[in-house]
Amino acid sequence: MIKWKAYINHIDESTCRIFSHGEKIQFKETDRIVFSVLMDSADFSIHGEPIIIIGDIPLIMTMQEQEDAEKNYYIFTSNELITSSKSKYFYNFFGESEIILYFENMVKEPITVTVDILARKENAFIANEMLHFLTANLEDAIAICFSRSKKGADLSGSDEQKFNKVDAIIQAFDYLSNSVHLFLRERKSQLQSDLILSENGAPTGPDSVYWALTNLDKLSPASQDSINIYFNNRGYHYDQLPKEILFEDFDIYENRVINTFIINSINFLKSLKNEYNTQSKVSTIEPMSDYVRFDHTMEKFSKMVLEVKIKEIDILINKAIELKGVYFKIIPSKIKAFALPRMSSYIKKHSHYREAFSRIEKCYSTNSPDFSNNKLLLGLKNLSIIYEITTLLLLSREIENVFQTQLTIQNFRYHSESNPFGGIDLIRPEGVTNNHFVFSNPEFLIDLLYEAKIYPYSPDSKSGDLIDTSNTKANKFGKHHFCPDFIMKVTSKETGLSFTVILDAKFKDSNTVKEFDMDTLTNKYLMNIHSVDENGKIKMSSVDMLIILFAHTKSGTLLRRVAPRHCLTGQYPVFPQSTAIALQTNDVSLLNEHLSAIRKIVTGTVGIESIH
Repeated sequence: MIKWKAYINHIDESTCRIFSHGEKIQFKETDRIVFSVLMDSADFSIHGEPIIIIGDIPLIMTMQEQEDAEKNYYIFTSNELITSSKSKYFYNFFGESEIILYFENMVKEPITVTVDILARKENAFIANEMLHFLTANLEDAIAICFSRSKKGADLSGSDEQKFNKVDAIIQAFDYLSNSVHLFLRERKSQLQSDLILSENGAPTGPDSVYWALTNLDKLSPASQDSINIYFNNRGYHYDQLPKEILFEDFDIYENRVINTFIINSINFLKSLKNEYNTQSKVSTIEPMSDYVRFDHTMEKFSKMVLEVKIKEIDILINKAIELKGVYFKIIPSKIKAFALPRMSSYIKKHSHYREAFSRIEKCYSTNSPDFSNNKLLLGLKNLSIIYEITTLLLLSREIENVFQTQLTIQNFRYHSESNPFGGIDLIRPEGVTNNHFVFSNPEFLIDLLYEAKIYPYSPDSKSGDLIDTSNTKANKFGKHHFCPDFIMKVTSKETGLSFTVILDAKFKDSNTVKEFDMDTLTNKYLMNIHSVDENGKIKMSSVDMLIILFAHTKSGTLLRRVAPRHCLTGQYPVFPQSTAIALQTNDVSLLNEHLSAIRKIVTGTVGIESIH
């Protein structure tokens, strides 16, 4: 027997909720929850200890001591007390999430419960602002987060580069548009013969002779001057005689593939537009309580994005129609229902056909983009994650604004304890955000890492690596590590001075940050992070500053831990130091001030004797 239940806000059977597989339940985001799993000894011996996953975060479950040793069952509960704020497992979440119950031995299929999370109205208001910002700047957000392919988190594809079908069609259209001159210069064709009738015809070839022999009824007696054909040495007259001519026939396989692709693309884009039009017709319901279902909020902004996508598809359809007109003139051919590209000997020898076929094949092999179920907005289901992505976009813009730089590198780096700090370059996994950005110009070089992992010192640690020196131990989920939201290193190419700052985004207000985060994060990031020197030894941390960014401004916009004149923006700044500033989509002034102060420091215009 296995019984899985949760106590909500109180340890009392009246607040208890028993879960069953496939069930859908509802929580408020502020609910405090204690999970409990009861197993009899037989199940425990087969399946092992339970593991609960919320989203993608595992909960530590503890076996409770039994008062009666003869009882033949075991009880496991989540670690956080019902009175702890940490037991608000869905705090700042919205929409739907999943809770999954696994077992250590993986014998039993996991039990999954869907949770509909109700958000507070104040969170809904700020979320509206952030979603509106992300929607209005959707292309910038996608370009920053999803590299060269510019694809959203749910735009899936099965091809090597993880493009979706629309991306692949765009690339194919771009190539065909830019290669018209190549197809004009060299087009695949075959010579065909044809008969034409004229007064000056001459039946010399087999087809024209055959015509003459099968149209004897059209013969007429002729005078010596009107004879134009002889049969059995007698002269006759045809009003018109056949003549064989040779012409280039472009109705062959290679050209059919290209023209069929263009027609199929037009049909696909039109059907996709119809699908988007259907999905964009949503109804919104105004919230009637202190907690709000976010489905309607997300639908509202998904509708806005769909309208943008529909306009983009209209542009793409018009481009396809133009290509159709061009290529049906250059390489006129019939259309097949589905002409798959294959690499014939001719295709292999002619680069423009080979490249076109390669791109067409990619279009046929990729999946359609999926914009259903509110997946448009980067797959976001947590207000904290939305705030992080919003912060990433705002931060990148302000870096470019303050330092007058351009984004020159954006890629994905894989982090592990065996890799150097900063990770190693890797092809970005499907649906995962870029996590490494480089901004540069002749004056500055700025490295920005998103969710970089900082591991304890090991034999693999390299010079310059940041390392976790906290008094913590590994658990069954892996080695302990820090994972701040952003690590930014600003270097002046002229002075050689660098400044490293950790930025952590919190969807909170200043009072909550002051009570729960300021001391904790200062100790974590300024006291328990050190560096590795060129000899492989540990030295003082190269982290100069911690800046906590928070979303709610109801209790203030700025928190300082040092005197104003010694703050980053003061006359005599000292380091290391920590501060907290408000950052919202409609007010980036404090972020701008702090980045401007960092610029002064690395360029040597602030009186500091030494900077890391």
